[in-house]
Amino acid sequence: MIKPLAMKGSLPSCGFVFPLSARVIFSIGFVLLVFHLFAMVAHYGLFNKNGRKGFLKADQDDYPYFPLQERVVVGVAIMAAILAALYVMR
Repeated sequence: MIKPLAMKGSLPSCGFVFPLSARVIFSIGFVLLVFHLFAMVAHYGLFNKNGRKGFLKADQDDYPYFPLQERVVVGVAIMAAILAALYVMR
């Protein structure tokens, strides 16, 4: 999906050329949309073998708002979005 955005962005049938800014923003949005699924899975602890129960400690009675798993996935998503934008801008 990102590779066609790296082309000069034209529709051959009508000669329209997409601006670079539109291609960059679309590529960032696409990557973040794809990673949203993984962030939700990480938020609910489905990467743990114990699920959400693995988040609770003995002295806590509430789940963390932004668990470590989710932070890692969001960080990877941001890095992937930056790399996709750089790929399209080259």
